[in-house]
Amino acid sequence: MLILLSPSKTIKISQSGFITETTLPDFLKQSGKIVKTLKRFSFDDLQKLLNTSRPLTQTAMDYYQLWNREHTSQRSCPAILAFQGEAYSGFRAEEMSNDTLLYAQQKLLIFSGLYGVLRPLDLIQPYRLDVADSILIDDKNLYHFWKNPITLWIKKQFKMQGDNTIINLASKEYFKMLDQKKLNCEIVTPVFKDRIGDEYKIVSVFAKQSRGKMARFILENKITDADSLKFYEKDSYFFNEKMSTNNQFVFTRG
Repeated sequence: MLILLSPSKTIKISQSGFITETTLPDFLKQSGKIVKTLKRFSFDDLQKLLNTSRPLTQTAMDYYQLWNREHTSQRSCPAILAFQGEAYSGFRAEEMSNDTLLYAQQKLLIFSGLYGVLRPLDLIQPYRLDVADSILIDDKNLYHFWKNPITLWIKKQFKMQGDNTIINLASKEYFKMLDQKKLNCEIVTPVFKDRIGDEYKIVSVFAKQSRGKMARFILENKITDADSLKFYEKDSYFFNEKMSTNNQFVFTRG
């Protein structure tokens, strides 16, 4: 079983002594090609690409001018600690045991517009780039640039692990990085909904936090089959059989 998460826009590089083992991303060559292109952008062009304020654009420009393929512990940190979004506040990697983090290294994947796919302990440098941003690399947008290499990489993971199940906790935007037609696998997407009036709706902040919490739940309990997710009960969310399908597990609250 592989678990997919999206990255977050907010990244913080911090040194943590409790992680004693780190790895390098598998697609640094491709990342370097993207950064080389971004370094040629003018300030105004980069601001237009990222749709950011002037201060955030300057920060992003600084990131890319300093970025290099040599990822050392002084300039980078494990991806699972670097990302600061709602899903990662729910995941709470800093409170995990070393054994659980090492298990996560085999099971958890984070998709990225710059790095392609990351394992939790892969070192990353700060960057700002969404996979949907309109940049062309080798005349391809980022979806087309990454789709084939990431899909082949995941197929190799399936072969090594003897399993072909994906728990998709990534956003729709990032899940599109995969070529589903080339993956002969079971894909289950958990969805979290809250009662608002007479309807159940997705509340973005709660849904993102719950994705991180479910990823943690899977890893801490070493869950290996999708049906076991139906027993997930956190923050008053419960599996809603009537609203669910074989490939979409809906959890409702309220």
